Amino acid sequence: MNTKNMKNHLYNKMNDWVASIEDEQLRKKVWKNCFVTGGIFVSLLSEEKIHDYDIYIMDKQVLIDLIRYYLIYVNNKDNTSMEVSTNSAKNGLVNIFIKSSGYYHNIEKGKNRKNYAPKYISSNAITLYDGIQLITRFYGSPSEIHKNFDFIHCTCYYVPSTNELYLPSDALVSIINKELHYVGSRYPICSLFRMRKFMKRGWIINAGQIVKMAYQISKLDLDDFTVFEDQLVGVDTLYFAAFISEMKKQREESPMSFILNETAVSKIIDKVFGE
Repeated sequence: MNTKNMKNHLYNKMNDWVASIEDEQLRKKVWKNCFVTGGIFVSLLSEEKIHDYDIYIMDKQVLIDLIRYYLIYVNNKDNTSMEVSTNSAKNGLVNIFIKSSGYYHNIEKGKNRKNYAPKYISSNAITLYDGIQLITRFYGSPSEIHKNFDFIHCTCYYVPSTNELYLPSDALVSIINKELHYVGSRYPICSLFRMRKFMKRGWIINAGQIVKMAYQISKLDLDDFTVFEDQLVGVDTLYFAAFISEMKKQREESPMSFILNETAVSKIIDKVFGE
């Protein structure tokens, strides 16, 4: 897909999503502060099937207001209890607090379903029907957001309010060659799982890039419960939501005896994933 068609496609999709927001003032703020980045550009440039559009918000308060907009919809509809943790909205992080399970899955389907209704909510993202994934864990400009990213090919982005498309040359080279180039990440464990996903799709990676990830992981204090949980939240799959939930459960049931170490982690992994 050429750049003109790419811009038209992204503009129409973003406009369609933002138009679904019923709060007029919020709708205007979201339009001025949203952008799309990530793997969508691989799909567009390669003309492959599009799985979802990763949306980020530049302004912290606009992000919090948008999260609350969707949580109010879900809480009212399904009698659930979710809230956004504004006291953690620092250092580029915002958390959604969900009691008990740690994640929410909306099974609303059918012809009467509202366009872009919430489908799945975790502590760091709200996935909507119709292909939109609102990343809630981070806010900021594209350059600030990309500091959390891992592979260079994910750094293309589009800003609908200005209709500007950015395709860095090194990202394009990576996409054309389907070669993973690791640039460092706040969540290197997550990068290992993403590497596995890309390799299944035919991408390649050299040993040096894997060493970069391993070196970053070696610097993490994974015996610290908070650090370990934060790293796994970045993986953002149902399996790891279940793993985190089980880990918290055991810690709460035996606060004096529970020790996070290799043995404890192995037992919980075997229980959740199967031996």
